[in-house]
Amino acid sequence: MYLSIIILPLLSSLVSGFLGRKIGVTGSQIITCSSLIITSILITIAFYEVGICGSPVSIDILNWVDIEILNITWSFYFDQLTVSLGLAVIYCSTLIHIYSVDYLSTDPHIQRFFAYLSAFTAGMLVLICGGNFLVMFVGWESIGVASYLLINFYFTRIQSNKAAILAFTMNRGGDMLMSIGFFAIFSIFGSFNYSEIFSLIPFINESTITIISLLLLGGALAKSANIPLHSWLPGSMEALNVVKQLYIFFIFLFLFFYNYNNSYDINYLSVFPIINSIPKSLLYAITGNMLGDGSISLSRPLKGLGKFSMTMDVYSLNYLHHLDNNIYSQFTETKIYPYPNILLPHHKDKKITQYHFKTKTHPLYTALHSLWYKKNNEGNKFIKIVPLNISEIFSDLSLAYWIMDDGYFDSYGRAKTVILCTDSFIEEECIILQSLLEKLDIKSTLKIRNKNKNSYRIRISKTSMDIVIALVKPHIHNDFLYKLGL
Repeated sequence: MYLSIIILPLLSSLVSGFLGRKIGVTGSQIITCSSLIITSILITIAFYEVGICGSPVSIDILNWVDIEILNITWSFYFDQLTVSLGLAVIYCSTLIHIYSVDYLSTDPHIQRFFAYLSAFTAGMLVLICGGNFLVMFVGWESIGVASYLLINFYFTRIQSNKAAILAFTMNRGGDMLMSIGFFAIFSIFGSFNYSEIFSLIPFINESTITIISLLLLGGALAKSANIPLHSWLPGSMEALNVVKQLYIFFIFLFLFFYNYNNSYDINYLSVFPIINSIPKSLLYAITGNMLGDGSISLSRPLKGLGKFSMTMDVYSLNYLHHLDNNIYSQFTETKIYPYPNILLPHHKDKKITQYHFKTKTHPLYTALHSLWYKKNNEGNKFIKIVPLNISEIFSDLSLAYWIMDDGYFDSYGRAKTVILCTDSFIEEECIILQSLLEKLDIKSTLKIRNKNKNSYRIRISKTSMDIVIALVKPHIHNDFLYKLGL
């Protein structure tokens, strides 16, 4: 149903444009208007399901770009903001389609007009519903092309030609600024996906974010004819009256979007102030736990709520109480579960071997989930990764919790040192982690654990052990001093 909202206007545009002579004026009017009316009904249903009931929908169609450093899919995302804007776009466009049936009843090229108008609507929907910046940019450019065609509808008039060329040229200037903004986004974040970028924003330098925002704003100013990139708007009055109304509506919609987006407080955007409010000690501790045995699950993905959990052996109970009392309980409720649970009848005669540490669900962990996991489309599961901004959330406290969770003291042979179990990370990620240690003046080597499975471990150099002990000993729980050889 959700894809139909985008596909129906596009199909009606293609049919009216390429088969206009076959279906005739009446056929073109019926097909385009019917498609928009059906789309209006579908977006109304979507508004109820997503906007009112709060159940966002994400659709991945196919891979677009899949290379080592970049993965982009044709995806669309419907949340409360998307369906709200889509409702306004489709309702307005549907009314303009219906009004144009009578308004252009005597025009000999009405099929071409309906093709352009439906294409404009389809471009708007791709812009609004795109699941990443590049899909959004496809809709952005589609609107630019449709604008040129609509302004130049009476292409035999010189003034219409000039107005269309001016509009197209001004839009290209804005698109240049937006493209530079996209290059900056990829350079800083290494991704074009909204969820990944929005989750990383709180950890990026404010000046960098400001520059990127100004570049994107430049593109929006040109597209919405705002000062100083407004000179094409008077010329667009050469277009048909119904198109003028569409442009005016489109401009107001852009203004609404940017004003509304400033107070956007739903889904993954709602975690920004939460991340900014996290005490550094908590963030550093979570980072160390995530490098170790910690994990984050989206237990209620439709509500945007996740929870943190980890499993430790029976000798780590004091450590888990330390995490509970000093770290996580200051942010959300936590609980420690024994396994086997001797309170259960079928476990009462068993010996406790493990303890499970879990927090209550919280939007914070949704943001952290997007940092620490990526979706594996083949296995339809999430794979734990090293975040791109790991250097900004890593400290000596993180190293201490990392060693306590997933480190051990290698006392065999001459090299008595700490080995960090990084089996879940690939070689490139382990090299990134080694660079973090280098920033703390800690030297290390990469040890092949299982070459066939691309599994590696990090061995801290013996010459750096004094530095490691000095850094992490103040944060190490007494039960884990043995992991430093103390």
